[in-house]
Amino acid sequence: MKKLSAGKIIFRYALLAGVCVLIFWFSSNNGENSTSQSSRVVDLICRIFFPDMDQTEPARQLALIDILSVCVRKAAHLSVYMLLGALSFAAFFPVRRKGVRMLMAVLFTFVYACTDEIHQIFVPDRTGKISDVIIDTFGGTVGAAAVLILVVVIDAARIIRENEKLKATETEKS
Repeated sequence: MKKLSAGKIIFRYALLAGVCVLIFWFSSNNGENSTSQSSRVVDLICRIFFPDMDQTEPARQLALIDILSVCVRKAAHLSVYMLLGALSFAAFFPVRRKGVRMLMAVLFTFVYACTDEIHQIFVPDRTGKISDVIIDTFGGTVGAAAVLILVVVIDAARIIRENEKLKATETEKS
């Protein structure tokens, strides 16, 4: 395995820290600001996929908006923690055993998700939810697994190329 330069190591940890700061910033928004952010996304979805929503009865509109709001909020959790899991796996590169590295990335994501939900308890109009920790940890697991698969495929391709070169060299010598 080739050694990473100090710049690449710093870059990996800076990206990881940046995503942690981003998550902390989102969690620091009070309930009104957080709802406003997701409402903008829900409004965009409604305009694109439900252009005739204004003609729908109000009770159905509210039901659809409520469902979309939950989906948007949970998708946001899932996606940002997928990124956190992927970057965690990449940042913990000194751990050579990929399974241990994967476990460390998932554990890091889980611990950060727990601290994030505890943080939200202290933010006005926000709550900490165990269900969000589960979604966050799942997202982190998916992100770390995606990078793990990518690393395994790249390693396998490298080994195949090296074996082909070795065979070609042996054939030329014969």
